[in-house]
Amino acid sequence: MIEHTRFGNKYRLIWRTPRSKKVADVLNYTIDETGYRVIPVLLDDDLMQRIDTRFMVSIWEKTGPKIYVSTAYINLPREIGETGIWHEVGHIHHKHHLQNEFYDKGKTIAARILAIENGNVMSIEK
Repeated sequence: MIEHTRFGNKYRLIWRTPRSKKVADVLNYTIDETGYRVIPVLLDDDLMQRIDTRFMVSIWEKTGPKIYVSTAYINLPREIGETGIWHEVGHIHHKHHLQNEFYDKGKTIAARILAIENGNVMSIEK
């Protein structure tokens, strides 16, 4: 795929076999809808423990965006899990990359508390 391909706001969620490493794929169609990129939703408890995240996170890698989930996420009711995936797709769509400073759970919590105390939410969550 050409590196400068522009992706639109059309997405499709395809669930995979439960309990497999690949939980789902999100297809993000190009603006002209002639192609798409696959955003995999992958089960990775080791990663989730390393970054101290309970359910899910979207990360941009050299090969493109990926959504990682934990076993705790897998155990959620599907409707709640799907809501979480669409939330992460929003981060991908708006290019809200996870910043290194937020790999530290304490800093993330402090930033959220500060935003709430100021009557707001973290800008990355808007």
